[in-house]
Amino acid sequence: MNRNYSIKNTIRLHVDRDKSGEQVFKSLFTHPMETGYRRDSRTGEKVPADYIENVLITVDGEKYFEITLGENVSKNPFLSFAFTKPLVDNQLMTVSWVDNNKKQTSYDCVIKFEQDGIFRFRGNDKGTKVYRLLPKAKPVCKTKPTTT
Repeated sequence: MNRNYSIKNTIRLHVDRDKSGEQVFKSLFTHPMETGYRRDSRTGEKVPADYIENVLITVDGEKYFEITLGENVSKNPFLSFAFTKPLVDNQLMTVSWVDNNKKQTSYDCVIKFEQDGIFRFRGNDKGTKVYRLLPKAKPVCKTKPTTT
């Protein structure tokens, strides 16, 4: 693991509408995205490769988006796309990714739009936080990091 990163495999995302009215997914992944070619400035040794290979977003179990990334993507990648099918409240969205070391990280969240029409979500390695949970509901989001 890169020494400069105490937190890895976290996500911040939101869904809102663009000027044309389409729902747009925007996310920021916290991940070092090391190529395996860079040398540590203190030791001179190569920093091991550590980058996201595949990102999958499903809604209620249906694949909405999938992308293959690689070693040439910068650290803390930003991902944005327009939904072809609109999201509605109470749908289950799963954002998951696999890195080159086969570590799988997945965040589940129940969509709940705020009054401004935006859904916000933040997940980290200590669990997840939803800015506004469903009324009187137990926490609806969870983190499922697994190592194979």
